[in-house]
Amino acid sequence: MPTSHHFAYVAVENAVWRSAISETLRQRSWRVEVRASGFDLLEDLCDLITNERPAIAPDLLVIDRLARGCAGTTIAYGLRELGVRIPIVLVGTSEPAAATDHDGIVQVFGPRAATVIARLVRPPAVSDPASASRLRGS
Repeated sequence: MPTSHHFAYVAVENAVWRSAISETLRQRSWRVEVRASGFDLLEDLCDLITNERPAIAPDLLVIDRLARGCAGTTIAYGLRELGVRIPIVLVGTSEPAAATDHDGIVQVFGPRAATVIARLVRPPAVSDPASASRLRGS
């Protein structure tokens, strides 16, 4: 099995969507850490939030757009205010008013999330390991 060079957190409550998203990433050789909620995700992101250098920083965050107690929108825009530029996919239970991709924050409708993520994280070509960095805008 190939070694994963990319790492994503997935904090999506809907089990079907979470499973589809996680499997999509794993099929593209991403390491996936699933978290039960945005609160659990924040605990893992403390080093980024406090400007420390985490041992392993994620390459992608996939979070429920709206959630009990800690919405993904709050996490996403809070990270941007702190200067953290990790790409973020916000998964919603309804269609966003418009397809949005603002400042590396993409909002998607839950049933289509895995398909959208598959397009965003195409596996890097062996001869071009930097190709997966397209999410970071590099």
